[in-house]
Amino acid sequence: MSSSPLEAISSSDVLLASNVPLSNGGFSKVNVTIPSSTAVGTYYIKATDDNGVTVVVSKALTVESPVIAPSITLQPSSGHAGSTITVSGVNFGTSTVTIYFITGNLRHYKL
Repeated sequence: MSSSPLEAISSSDVLLASNVPLSNGGFSKVNVTIPSSTAVGTYYIKATDDNGVTVVVSKALTVESPVIAPSITLQPSSGHAGSTITVSGVNFGTSTVTIYFITGNLRHYKL
């Protein structure tokens, strides 16, 4: 018998693990992966045994926005000495950025 609406099995529930072995009536340290298609938001984890007893975790899990690596692009990608190129970057956050010209021998020149 469920005491919370979250305890009922729903068609929107996503199976994270099954046939988890028990030891002395409990389990520990079961690693599960948050599905990659999960939207940002608040979620709960629940466990149901073979007798239909369901328990919902008391503290919600918050799925955050994924960390996206910064990247830069050049336009055009070639030019003569003294010509101008445009450098564009995304996902750098809110701080400032310093752009360098790096030679083939990996020496840095601040632009």
